[in-house]
Amino acid sequence: MPKKPIWWKKQNLRWLKLCWNGNAEFESQENVEQLLESLEPHPNIKGLVIHHYKGSRFPLWMRESNLRNVVEIELNDCENCSQLPPFGKLPLLKRLVICRMDKVRYIDDDFPGDGPVRGFPSLEVLHIHSLPNLKGLSREEGRELLPRLREMSIGDCPNFRFPCLLSLIKLEIHRFTKLGVFPRALTRLVALKSLHIHECPKLESLPEEGLQGLESLQFLEILDCEKLSSLSEGLRYLTALENLYIN
Repeated sequence: MPKKPIWWKKQNLRWLKLCWNGNAEFESQENVEQLLESLEPHPNIKGLVIHHYKGSRFPLWMRESNLRNVVEIELNDCENCSQLPPFGKLPLLKRLVICRMDKVRYIDDDFPGDGPVRGFPSLEVLHIHSLPNLKGLSREEGRELLPRLREMSIGDCPNFRFPCLLSLIKLEIHRFTKLGVFPRALTRLVALKSLHIHECPKLESLPEEGLQGLESLQFLEILDCEKLSSLSEGLRYLTALENLYIN
């Protein structure tokens, strides 16, 4: 069994933030990967933040049970990594932020066995930004994910297929340059109370009948959608709407 790093003994450590500066570009990928592997925290850790990591893979301790007590994870600008660790298996994870990772295609790309298995059992907040090759939440069709998700923000992910997440209460969509039609999956979000649509220059209209499913929507905000030419008659279905903001 490999020797644990010295600070693995720091059982009171709750948050770990690891950031690389611009000088990391002159380090070999192997050295950077070995360094992160050596920084394994104690399993008592609650939060993990990694910025500007230049390795092509994440360490083994991020794939095993070492993060079983983590409630918050943020990965930012880890541009050489194409696959995320199996965060969907973490039982207590409540908040996940993934930003600027060009090669990632799925948020949940690691699953055991056959048939539908619920991933991210405790996740409540998901922020996804600047993942140009992201296709969806899971590679496996029909896989049940995010049963407790309440808030989702997604932007600059042009190839993303919107799922139907029935537990969502707040949703932010921004910088979808190819989005011309309101995604059908979003018209079935019966629990959604707040919807923000920003910087979708090709969005021309809201669906006529599709808004009928948004029976709980109270707040609707549309900003910088320059081709939006009219408001749909479907607005009459938004019987709970209290605030409408268009700019």
